[in-house]
Amino acid sequence: MTHPDTQSEAAVSAGQSDPTDAEPMHIGGGHLDRRRAQSLLADAGADALLLLTRQTIKYATGADAGPVTLFNRAGSAFVVIPADAGDPPSAIIGDFGATTFAARTGIADVRPFPTWIETADITGFAGQDLSLRDKLALADRPPGRQRPATFEPERTFALLNDVLADRGLGSAAIAIETDGLTAAESEAIKRACPNVRWLDGGPLLARLRMIKSAAEIAILTRAAASAEAGMHRAQASIATGVSGNALADIWRDAALDHAATLCPGMPLDTWSSVASGPDAFSGNRPVQRGDTIKFDVGVVIDGYSSDSARTFACGRPRDEVSDLFKTMLEAHAAAVDAVAIGNSLGDIHRAAITVMHRAGFDSYHRGHFGHGLGASSFVEQWPFIGPGEAEPVAPGMVLAVEVPWYIQGLGALMVEDQFVIGERGPQRAWTLPRDLVVV
Repeated sequence: MTHPDTQSEAAVSAGQSDPTDAEPMHIGGGHLDRRRAQSLLADAGADALLLLTRQTIKYATGADAGPVTLFNRAGSAFVVIPADAGDPPSAIIGDFGATTFAARTGIADVRPFPTWIETADITGFAGQDLSLRDKLALADRPPGRQRPATFEPERTFALLNDVLADRGLGSAAIAIETDGLTAAESEAIKRACPNVRWLDGGPLLARLRMIKSAAEIAILTRAAASAEAGMHRAQASIATGVSGNALADIWRDAALDHAATLCPGMPLDTWSSVASGPDAFSGNRPVQRGDTIKFDVGVVIDGYSSDSARTFACGRPRDEVSDLFKTMLEAHAAAVDAVAIGNSLGDIHRAAITVMHRAGFDSYHRGHFGHGLGASSFVEQWPFIGPGEAEPVAPGMVLAVEVPWYIQGLGALMVEDQFVIGERGPQRAWTLPRDLVVV
């Protein structure tokens, strides 16, 4: 199978289409497609989806749900998304950010609750001959109201019951984001909403996030381009006496400079795993002649992380390194060839492991050869390219395809590329050669 060369960001983004026939329908600037959600909720027998974590609410709506969500406690925010794509969502947001959240998302039904942050609105007294104290005393505030130390989950759970009742969902089947709940919080929500039949919404939400919007693809493409820009700088800096950690710093600075140019004003971060020499897990050792240097790196833009890897050699590597890496490249090529629309992710795993075993590396048993990419607390997301994964390759996925091996006493060896899955197959993000480049 022949794969297209790296395409421009615009071409990659424009080339994607939702797997449904209709155009995607989003909430505000969010990425959750209401039409796909409607289909998946129907399959699950759910009448609505309830989101309750900072990360997924931003994914769905494009807006930050406020500082109270930084406590990572259930009840700090809720977004109710009815199964019918034509029904508007509702939200419960801390009063400090509720007005801004409503403006940014276009959600009309945003219900605030008190948090610890003191606020006041004196805009209605502009031009009046009143002291600041008088204006504040006259500002709209219920008499005797006290603010909680942070927020009151029991109050927001009760608000949730009110919202569900008002929306005709008081006795509905609702898929809830279970990953954001402790056992105690789960019981508290059940007590507050006693007539709701709660369903595990984790798998459904993961499936929604598996297919990326054009905007998500554009961010991930820019993140990959920034990581590659840093990789060019780091490769040029490889020399004896320079540690892998120092090379990681060089990579990071160049990658962030590039990302700031591509995405001015957006939150930026990086992560890296660099190993130099025979220590497969550390970059502390200064590079010596014959050493390999493995870079596994990602740039994070607004929470979305790229993921690609290359391995270099400072001077001629050991023959056993060259022999092994040649086979790893062949395994990676076989995996990429298997990234075809309709093939299962398990097919990709089998293609890679078969090459390794046929070459005599029978002891190699990598658990997965890649994973989905997006916005998460960890770069590796479902679906995984694992041996038993039946999920088919589909347009709109963004996958990292990797073949790593960490061998203490020999070094860390790795090749990895990020791909956008278009209608005609995978499109590679990096242009750097995958070979064991000698510098």
